[in-house]
Amino acid sequence: MDGSAGAKSSALDRARAAMAAGDALAAVAQLSGLVADNPGDAEAWEWLGVAQQHAGNLEQAKEALERATSLAPQRPEGHLRLARVLRSSQELEYAVQEVQAALLLDPANAEAQELQKELAQDIRSIRDHAGDGFAAVKRSEDPLRNPPGAWARLECPVCGFRNFITARTCARCGSFLPESEDVRPVE
Repeated sequence: MDGSAGAKSSALDRARAAMAAGDALAAVAQLSGLVADNPGDAEAWEWLGVAQQHAGNLEQAKEALERATSLAPQRPEGHLRLARVLRSSQELEYAVQEVQAALLLDPANAEAQELQKELAQDIRSIRDHAGDGFAAVKRSEDPLRNPPGAWARLECPVCGFRNFITARTCARCGSFLPESEDVRPVE
């Protein structure tokens, strides 16, 4: 094993140990240094994404995992980890695409099969909570603003139509929809 491979292995081991000890921020710091030194290392980017997710930084986790999957698109683990982050971010259609990529690469992957079922249930649940032809969307998990598990209807700021949280444009008027935090809850 050459020096750079040994240093990488050591850095990954320290980051994994930090995560196992519940110190995701230490793992993020360790892995940030590793990807700075090895920007083409998909495994390092993948672990940085995992650490960012454990630290609660979903946007940074998504970016790191997208980088990992672009560097090594043949690794089903990267697609699966990205799908989990996307599910946490309520980007369900994108999460479905990533879990399907993982299953295309490894059709027998039990974790990917289970996540695919969970995503299908999430989407069905959203549709089941839609009443009167309107789409119900899950609100943020911020317990001060919305109790966990609460559902709300969000409306387009242009025409007032109620859309899925994952929609990028309004189904009625075609206007661009801002991030869900910027859309006014109706209920």
